[in-house]
Amino acid sequence: MKKYLYSLILLAALQISWGQEESKTPIDSLPDGLYANMQTSKGDMLIRLFPKTTPLTVANFVGLAEGKIENKAKPLRIPYYDGLIFHRVIPGFMIQGGDPDGNGRGGPGYMFDDEFSPTLKHDKKGVLSMANAGPGTNGSQFFITEVPTPHLDGRHTVFGNVIEGLNVIDSIANVEVEDFRSNKPLENVYIKHINIIRKGNEYSSYNGGLVFDSLKLAKEEEIKRNIEAALNANDKGFKVTESGLRYRILEKNKKGKTISEGNTAVFFYDGKLVDGTLFASNRADNPLGIVIGRGSVIPGLEEGLTYLKEGESAIFLIPPDLAYGNKGVPGKIPPHSVVIYEDFDNVGLQVGEADQVVSKALCCLDVTDQVLNEAIENECNLIVTFHPLIFKPLKTLAGNDRIGRICRKAIQNHISIFAIHTNLDNQLEGVNKTLTMSLGLKNHRILMPKTGSLKQITTYIPSSDFEAVWLALSKAGAGKIGDYDQCAFGLEGEGRFRAGSDSNPHVGEKEQLHKEKEQCLRMVFPSHLDADISTALKIAHPYEEPAYEITQLLNPNPYLGMGAIGELEESMNQEDFLRFVSKTFKAHIRHSKLLNKEIKTVAVLGGSGSFGIKSAIAAGADAYITGDLKYHDFFLADDKILLCDVGHYESEQY
Repeated sequence: MKKYLYSLILLAALQISWGQEESKTPIDSLPDGLYANMQTSKGDMLIRLFPKTTPLTVANFVGLAEGKIENKAKPLRIPYYDGLIFHRVIPGFMIQGGDPDGNGRGGPGYMFDDEFSPTLKHDKKGVLSMANAGPGTNGSQFFITEVPTPHLDGRHTVFGNVIEGLNVIDSIANVEVEDFRSNKPLENVYIKHINIIRKGNEYSSYNGGLVFDSLKLAKEEEIKRNIEAALNANDKGFKVTESGLRYRILEKNKKGKTISEGNTAVFFYDGKLVDGTLFASNRADNPLGIVIGRGSVIPGLEEGLTYLKEGESAIFLIPPDLAYGNKGVPGKIPPHSVVIYEDFDNVGLQVGEADQVVSKALCCLDVTDQVLNEAIENECNLIVTFHPLIFKPLKTLAGNDRIGRICRKAIQNHISIFAIHTNLDNQLEGVNKTLTMSLGLKNHRILMPKTGSLKQITTYIPSSDFEAVWLALSKAGAGKIGDYDQCAFGLEGEGRFRAGSDSNPHVGEKEQLHKEKEQCLRMVFPSHLDADISTALKIAHPYEEPAYEITQLLNPNPYLGMGAIGELEESMNQEDFLRFVSKTFKAHIRHSKLLNKEIKTVAVLGGSGSFGIKSAIAAGADAYITGDLKYHDFFLADDKILLCDVGHYESEQY
């Protein structure tokens, strides 16, 4: 009993001694809460932690600091941060530490989710925040800001604030570094120890390790429940595989070839979140082709394709572990998301022969009996329709239903039918341009520009032939960027080669090493011109075997994408705007809650456009006009935008 009392007295004495010698602020004067005194080789920093707002992150920091969380870097009961260096310091930005490897790539061997709060921002000097490699990748690394860094809000979890020792941040940030790439100090600046201060009854027995384990387990259970709820809510007669993938075949083809490992699968798709948000689609591109078994797409999509036969369509409901996991895709797919992949459209030649000579064409919104009769009367041999006539495989052409009847009659009269649908939706001068024109919008532009629709060709040409090749590629469609054309980049250099005995070299001699002054030519072009550009290069290039490469660019294409946005000539109040829209489209308008704001910037998307709501908000639109909005879609307005559903047909009637 006496030993127990002595140990208590000794512990109290140590705490009082620490407060007097190492903190300029007496502990008694601190408000109740949880604090950390970070002792570094450049001085001490007293940090107030935020366990109420970011409980998991604070528990992780405290638990590691006191050696109470199992990790791969240090044994249990050994303070994790003791001796670790500040491996990255950038003056005028921040100092970063907490990596046991000291190179920015180490951690405790586990990860946990972000904890963002609108009340905690990177708005001043001394903000303590988690370093990460993307959503849901927090471990042990942290940084402390030297200046406000608002661009990090919503990307890194703020969990503390330096209240004493701000000058220490400057001392660390301004040390000499190895180079500007690593920003690693030449001489190690390290953490000696982190003392955790518990002020007040609420935190007197706070154990970071126990709190972290409890909260992490609770979070994992919550995630499991949410995933299961999302799967069950969207499961409509799906089959469930051993891996957890759920799928339903929409259209069967018993005679189709089975898709198996090593086969190439070519398909169209829409990738959506369970709330209907579209995050990926190749609706405006060529079909995607992948070799099964190479892991070039997410596991759930690749597995799902193996359950299909050639010519079949399906919908896949994919859990996070077979999709984008605990990280998601920043800005597109939240962590732990259940995703849906499905077939979406049927565009192209639907009736007729691909090599048929066209002499006269009729354009329409939908192919009806009346439209077909009009084409026959006017001796048209091609109907170009916006909406596809055929969405599902036909079982008969006997004429018992509208689609079979029209197809049969079109074939009898040698009339081809070609559907353009989402291809026209994605054009700058397409469906959505007519919407902006009908509303009188100015400064018309794409609402959601497509990425991945531009490529770059790089080749090497003798300097004397540079202009000829450049002009040939320009004529084929390369080099157009915005309102500029014939755009190219050239860089002089030296090429060298040895021609073989059976070659016919443009320059140099056979079997002799030749050096030639060459220029590197680079030009951008739309992806769909890939074959044309390659052909033009091979024709224009003087070499027998021209070296060239074509790479995909991430630049958004301002001429291709979904939706449109523009500005009214004059702003309107919301009531007047709704009356104007109703009159323009000759339709009753379903709309979200009216807001006390003027309407000036308007986004539009013809047809079914719920997936464009977030893009319209992000683009700063005051109103968004589309069709086919469901009940829950209107909640996405979130008091930020006026949503207007004018109807599917009404939005495409022009």
